[in-house]
Amino acid sequence: MRCAPLVLLAGLLAGCSSDPAPPVPLVIGTPQVAGTFRYQGGASGFFLRGSITFEQEDDTVRVVEVTYDNSNDRQLVGEGELDLNVLDIVLVPENGDTDFEADCKFVFSADGSRFDVEFSDTNGDNGPLGSYVGTRQP
Repeated sequence: MRCAPLVLLAGLLAGCSSDPAPPVPLVIGTPQVAGTFRYQGGASGFFLRGSITFEQEDDTVRVVEVTYDNSNDRQLVGEGELDLNVLDIVLVPENGDTDFEADCKFVFSADGSRFDVEFSDTNGDNGPLGSYVGTRQP
């Protein structure tokens, strides 16, 4: 009779191990993305490389500087709201020109140190997530 509880417990544990619970999703807060990142074209063949600087106040993120190592493109700026680790933002020329804008989605790593970009712009360029990748500089 003393073994019955142990047999019952073993049966319950065996039942649990054969039907594992689904994994609990990783919940992340808003990462800190302020800083300067080096970016470059990803696997999809986009060629620009340079740096992009973000400022952040709570969930509001501003792009305040974009440099290009291999192009004379115009300086772009913009502001958007970070939703967990995703920043949807429209970048426009800093000089006020209204002939260009780029709709961008930055997906940051959980710690905010890396990003992948998806974009489309008024020049007809568009790229899937990973078109550009960036890493925060120390």
